[in-house]
Amino acid sequence: VGLMGVVSRSVVENRGKVVGVSIPALAKKQEPVASGIKIEMKKNLAERKTRMEDLADAFCILPGGMGTLDELANILTMNQINKKKKPVYLLDIDKYWHPLLALMERMERAGFVNKLSEYHIKFLKTPEKIIAEFLKN
Repeated sequence: VGLMGVVSRSVVENRGKVVGVSIPALAKKQEPVASGIKIEMKKNLAERKTRMEDLADAFCILPGGMGTLDELANILTMNQINKKKKPVYLLDIDKYWHPLLALMERMERAGFVNKLSEYHIKFLKTPEKIIAEFLKN
């Protein structure tokens, strides 16, 4: 839906593979699925997040709302406790994610979270910079 729909359609148009993971409550609110996009249905949000984590080599987080923030926190926690760390790229258009970075830096200074570098998170300003970072790994 929204930005994810645009990204998904663009990936398909450029001969890429898209796998969407949804739950029934979300599917009712989503745009019609474009051809070439596979959708896997899961029973609940926990199963959905686990499946997305299993499918991903890295995570690109676009500006979003509470669902995005929830998924991001889940990914960062996964990176904190798992041996295999997956890169996390936040698309920081117009400094959208700067308040989050400030909060995370404060949490680090207060000793509530590990060093931010351990979470494999990068705040990048353009999709091109995200692609370049992803291709380095």
